[in-house]
Amino acid sequence: MPQFCIFTYTTKEINMTDFYNKDTYTFDDIQMLINERIPESLKLDYKASGAVNANMLKDIGKDVSSFANSAGGIIVYGIKEVNQVPAELTFIDGKQYTRERLEHFIARAVEPRIENLMIYPIVVDNDLSKTIYVVKVPQSNRIHMNMDNRYYRRYNFESVPMEEYEVRNMYLRANLSELDLSYRTIYQNNHTKNKHSITFEFNVLNSGASIERFYKLILEIPRTLFAKAVDKDLLQNRYYSTFTRESIILSIPNTSPVFQNEQDLIASIDFDVTVFDEKRFVGQIDVKLLYSNGARSESIILKDKWNALWEKQTDH
Repeated sequence: MPQFCIFTYTTKEINMTDFYNKDTYTFDDIQMLINERIPESLKLDYKASGAVNANMLKDIGKDVSSFANSAGGIIVYGIKEVNQVPAELTFIDGKQYTRERLEHFIARAVEPRIENLMIYPIVVDNDLSKTIYVVKVPQSNRIHMNMDNRYYRRYNFESVPMEEYEVRNMYLRANLSELDLSYRTIYQNNHTKNKHSITFEFNVLNSGASIERFYKLILEIPRTLFAKAVDKDLLQNRYYSTFTRESIILSIPNTSPVFQNEQDLIASIDFDVTVFDEKRFVGQIDVKLLYSNGARSESIILKDKWNALWEKQTDH
């Protein structure tokens, strides 16, 4: 179900990533769009009040589906634009056209239903006849057709019909796996023996539409983290490894497919630590996830992990 929300801005330009990710919207944010003359773009569109109408279903579906088929974005219903620049407010009668009714219009016009679409009503002066709707459309993993049996995408500030090859590519994208990488750090303290450990657990989540059968994790770990030159207890011939002067590189394949919406633990790495080990926590662990449709990467800053461990030690 749609949820409720507003925008952030600077004096001259908006960081659209921050703007899109906000979870509350106020009338001041809407007024700012007009005052700062923020133009329409790939991810922002303005519609006058007349656009929310039972006779405008095709246009509503065209605009909403084009965002879902592209990079996602925001449609503000209740602002009139001139030459793609917001010109004035044109309020919607929220008693006649409620949030639920707008949601119904979108559901009728677009097939299949867009998941996680959100509608945020802004009521001015507690007067429902002065309503503005902010519709936040996520980028979809599926391809969505308008009720006129055409597919649309965003191009600059317009919603344009998709070419046949673009539709084919969208269907291909909709059937690909998409893996996300995450990790967590587990601290364990044994104060009796003045011995501690850190465990790094690495997980993959398949957020795509198909099973992923082939993926691997590559970890480049500074040698300083190892208690010995090569920690045989850690490696145990479980992972393919190579060595450089500064690092040990582990190549860790998956052991089973990961299904849609499934999370899988691909690796767990343990390090023993003592209170004298601060010098071991220098540099970073570089993490890369490779899979059949792409790659993910990030770095773990070891100093941050030492600081967190030290706080746990001093807490006791």
